[in-house]
Amino acid sequence: MAVRVGVGLAVVLLIAYVVVQVMLSGNNQVATETAYVTEAYDELNVEGMMIRREQILTSEEEGVKSYALADGEKVGYEGTVAYICQDEETAKAHQTIRGLDEEIEMLKEVESANLGGAVSVDSLDKQLSDKLFQLLDVTASRQFSKLEQSKNGLLDLYNRRQLVTGKVENFDARIQQLTQERDALQQKFPEPVSTITAPASGYFYSNIDGYEYAADCDDLENITKSQVEELLQKPASTEGANAVGKLALEHEWYYVFTLPADSGITIKAGNQVQLQVPELSPEEIDMTVMAVNAEKDGSCAVVLQSDTLSEVLNSLRKQTVTIRFKSYSGIRVSNKAIHFEEDQMGVYIVEGAVAHFAPIEKVYSNDEYMLCKTDTELKDALQAYDQVIVEGKDLYDGKVVTR
Repeated sequence: MAVRVGVGLAVVLLIAYVVVQVMLSGNNQVATETAYVTEAYDELNVEGMMIRREQILTSEEEGVKSYALADGEKVGYEGTVAYICQDEETAKAHQTIRGLDEEIEMLKEVESANLGGAVSVDSLDKQLSDKLFQLLDVTASRQFSKLEQSKNGLLDLYNRRQLVTGKVENFDARIQQLTQERDALQQKFPEPVSTITAPASGYFYSNIDGYEYAADCDDLENITKSQVEELLQKPASTEGANAVGKLALEHEWYYVFTLPADSGITIKAGNQVQLQVPELSPEEIDMTVMAVNAEKDGSCAVVLQSDTLSEVLNSLRKQTVTIRFKSYSGIRVSNKAIHFEEDQMGVYIVEGAVAHFAPIEKVYSNDEYMLCKTDTELKDALQAYDQVIVEGKDLYDGKVVTR
């Protein structure tokens, strides 16, 4: 009987030990995340309007348009911007002819440049690599109107390398072939009905949206909130019925919008901001705050100015944009990881199998996370790449934990 009692007691003690260990294990179990340095922004999505000094180009001739320039390409006074052709097939043929002429001219320039002396192959290889990455960037950022220019630049460098390395002596055969193709097309198809030239120097765009004359650039600095709201409600004009395209007469352009009194944004003339049009491109465009015209109720009209000729200008007019007013940099931690020890804000980090309290100083916060100073003078402060505890019970400095 005593033996049975002893065995029973041992079993009970064993079960109790297992239960205690399981409970202790659960109490020591933590989940962690890696602290890393990142950026955050004070930003706001706004609906405004892009404004610049523009002139619509028109033609009374009937036919199919064939453009001599890409969108955003610069043109001088009386430079050719487009042709009017009698039908679609003729327009395509003349587009091909211009492409052949450009390739012929490029090959002749390469041959001419190579006569001036030897060029380093290593230098050409580096330029080729740079140009290739530029082409990839153009593609990734959806700057499609720059693809042709980037492709031609890459081809030009490749042709130069062919000459320098002796893989070809000249491009005479290729030039002759291209010339024959061009001449055959010129004989087969008639000349354009008319040629459209630029009445002034500027940047050419084929798209007409009806807002080219919606606002006067000279009056923007004093624009009011009600005038911006009226501008955004204004319907598109039908003035460009016979339009071939338009000229942006200056490289400067503007974006106007309004801010409500409760926006939480502090902004003044001279500030630098970034504008992004998410539906068009991931590109961030640097802009300067030209004017902030406040109303009595605290709301205001804002005018941004830039001289950056971005790809988004091909399509930007009244899209919603993201304005980034201020950037912050710091070590990112989840809000659920933050604790207070004797009024000191911090997080618990894991070193080995031990939890330690790491003080932090706030740089920026939102509903999900906080950015902490990277150059704080606090002792034993949080560092980038520390393992921060985001889930754990009864944490204290020195506690043994498991992950």
